[in-house]
Amino acid sequence: MDNDPIVLAHARALLTSSAQGQTAYLDADLNRPADILTSPVLSGTLDLSRPVALSLLAVLDFLPDAAHPGALIERLMAELPTGSYLVISHATDDRSTPDATQRLVDLYGKQQISIQMRSRDEVAAQVPAGMELIEPGITFLHRWHPDSDADQYADDDAPLYAGRHRHALRTPRKRLQSDAVCAHTPRQNADQRQSTGAGVAVTSSKARHMAA
Repeated sequence: MDNDPIVLAHARALLTSSAQGQTAYLDADLNRPADILTSPVLSGTLDLSRPVALSLLAVLDFLPDAAHPGALIERLMAELPTGSYLVISHATDDRSTPDATQRLVDLYGKQQISIQMRSRDEVAAQVPAGMELIEPGITFLHRWHPDSDADQYADDDAPLYAGRHRHALRTPRKRLQSDAVCAHTPRQNADQRQSTGAGVAVTSSKARHMAA
């Protein structure tokens, strides 16, 4: 899922389904969860009677507190069945010096992009109540199930938290409510379903633009 016209053009050309699984692109805005949840693209690609994964990767950093990111996540997770997963990543300045943090903020600022760092507790506060935190919890990205020795990197080398949560309790809704949250608009990336599972991935084009 994304709302970037460049990503949309590439998605139409590259995202194709196969015998291994179905893939679709949803042109939508994370600030408008009702539009996402009622989209025929979503319902035509994912079986929401079965557990799915919602991945919010490199996107929450671009939602200020005024956009109520926790409420957006809760709105989406409320419509997903028990057993679904929430996967998040988030930039942090918990281990960074003030100068290093300001350099990153200024770097994004030159591209007219605002980024909000959050502490581990602030990241955890965005997760809906009642969700089960999966080991190793919310931890620095390079320490989240590392493929090699995580200690070879300092925490401020990759100042990102990552975490995975399981939807242990679902609160049914009688109807989809209109969404009143409308603020800073993030950009997102790709719905995907595979033969071994299904999920909605939301990542930020802003992070990709900076990486480029």
